[in-house]
Amino acid sequence: YTLALGLFALIFGARLRSLLSATGIMATSGLLALELYRNSETSAWRIWLYAAITALLMGELTWALNYTAFSTQLGSALLLLALYSLTGLVQQSLWGRLTSRVVGEYVLVLVGGTTAAILLL
Repeated sequence: YTLALGLFALIFGARLRSLLSATGIMATSGLLALELYRNSETSAWRIWLYAAITALLMGELTWALNYTAFSTQLGSALLLLALYSLTGLVQQSLWGRLTSRVVGEYVLVLVGGTTAAILLL
């Protein structure tokens, strides 16, 4: 996750056009998601599918964040929170342990982290 934060800050902080920054975040998120999902005992195509969906969602979020005046720190923190929540929920689903309590915990971390990031950064 430290690597993800650094790469997100590098890509988001460059303030490139959305086509370039969203693509960079998508590639970074997809590769990191593949690494996180590969520990599950499911078929390879399913792991690739979930990694691609995660990458697509992260690219869409980047596209939206590019239209804000957020600082590099805040933008990369929000991207990291989104990646953590998405990959965590997918991992729990792949492991067969996704319950409403787990979803609630990830939503709580996402909301709390977003609130803290906005207030502190």
